Amino acid sequence: MIDGQPGRPAAADDRPPGAGQVSYPAAARTEPASGPIRGTVRILPEALIELIELTVRDTPGITAFSTSRGAHYAFSRPFAADRDALLFRSGGIRVGVHMDRLWVDVAVIVERNANILRVSQCVRRRVGRVAGHMLGLTVTDVNVHVADINGSSTAEGL
Repeated sequence: MIDGQPGRPAAADDRPPGAGQVSYPAAARTEPASGPIRGTVRILPEALIELIELTVRDTPGITAFSTSRGAHYAFSRPFAADRDALLFRSGGIRVGVHMDRLWVDVAVIVERNANILRVSQCVRRRVGRVAGHMLGLTVTDVNVHVADINGSSTAEGL
């Protein structure tokens, strides 16, 4: 009997706090009793770059990555001070990794009538969220370099 009437379920608003939630006993663990499971997770640079590429590729307003050498001349160097940082580059994407920090530079070509500011903010937000969430890294910089508008001979189609 709920709400004073037999067979009538309580409305969601009438339920006490915590009703409908499942609690698990303390004994239900994913770790063995001897302690946490040890190990290492290593992400290949190709997988990291591909994750970023797929994320940028799905951003509205982006038509291609820039593959010309000239598009990379202004890439930021926030990792230049970290001599131990690992740097990887592929096409229009460059990443720097040091410990748990990640820096990303992308060189893109945008659609002709796209709002460049909004498109670049969307790329920054998406790359930061996806790389941070999926990789567990602290994304400190996502720099978007608009190399061209609406394609050119330096573009690599997406």
